[in-house]
Amino acid sequence: MKTRSWLKLGGFILCVGVFALIAANLQNEALHTLDMRITAWLVAARSPALTLVMRGITSLCSPVVLLLICLLLMALFRKKHYSIPVAVNLMVSVSLNYSLKSVFLRERPPLIFQAVAETGFSFPSGHAMAAGAFFGFLIYMVAQAQWPARRKRALVALVALLIGLIAVSRVYLGVHYLSDVVAGLAVSTAYLLAYSAVVGLYLRAGQDAAASPAAGGKNKRLTDSFRHAFDGVAGGLKGERNMIVHFGVMALVTVFGFLLKLSEGEWLACVILFGLVIGMELINTAIETTVDICMPAPDPRARLAKDTAAGAVMAVCVAAAVAGVVIFAPKLWPMLR
Repeated sequence: MKTRSWLKLGGFILCVGVFALIAANLQNEALHTLDMRITAWLVAARSPALTLVMRGITSLCSPVVLLLICLLLMALFRKKHYSIPVAVNLMVSVSLNYSLKSVFLRERPPLIFQAVAETGFSFPSGHAMAAGAFFGFLIYMVAQAQWPARRKRALVALVALLIGLIAVSRVYLGVHYLSDVVAGLAVSTAYLLAYSAVVGLYLRAGQDAAASPAAGGKNKRLTDSFRHAFDGVAGGLKGERNMIVHFGVMALVTVFGFLLKLSEGEWLACVILFGLVIGMELINTAIETTVDICMPAPDPRARLAKDTAAGAVMAVCVAAAVAGVVIFAPKLWPMLR
């Protein structure tokens, strides 16, 4: 187990190093020349049929398609506790890509090379990052599944092939340089190694809490406080069915927020509302659990306490929905017209 952890740490450091090396040499003439040569070679090798195939492959990693796949996976794996990690993975990976693009501001290849219309900056490749992070997390899910080894190997190979084809399609279509794609895969792999470790703790947290309840008394160490808080959040997320709906909506807002280019103030409002909704849902779960322990028999006061807590969650959700309409309606209305 320790060997595997060290290998993951080594892979994380290697991927971060590759990304940092490319990022530090974006203005290097040798790197730019290599990128241009590879792009020109792929452009010369284009054919109408292959271009059509590559456009179809690259569309599998568009934000809207990823959102639809995310919602489908959340519905399919809701009983395996993967629904919320899938949604959070999409939200974090999309946010990370847009944040990195806004830092480096690298222009895309010349328009004469582009076989599809794209906007925004080039480094790192968003499609490569999304493929590595989102579809890479599917590989993690397959690896954790209790399926026959042959089926798992076949699925892992298929998903890995899809990730590679999406990455190649971005260079073939002339909307990214090879260095953009390599950097995108490197940073997404580093992120995925860290995120999968957190998800592993999340999946085990509920089992640990159920098997060995925390001892009473004040935590002696600060790390104990964080560990118990993490266990509480994990237990609340996995035990509350409404959380799946909340995180599905959060993923929807995050994807369309970047597509519609929300302002900093609008993002701040969304993040605060995300925290309020999830926080109130966790408080509601804590109140319901406490009431069940204190009053196992039916009691009108217990029902009132539970209904009041649920009403508080509903009030915050209504406020969040109204704020969402205020933020998104002016941006969506011109598109609908």
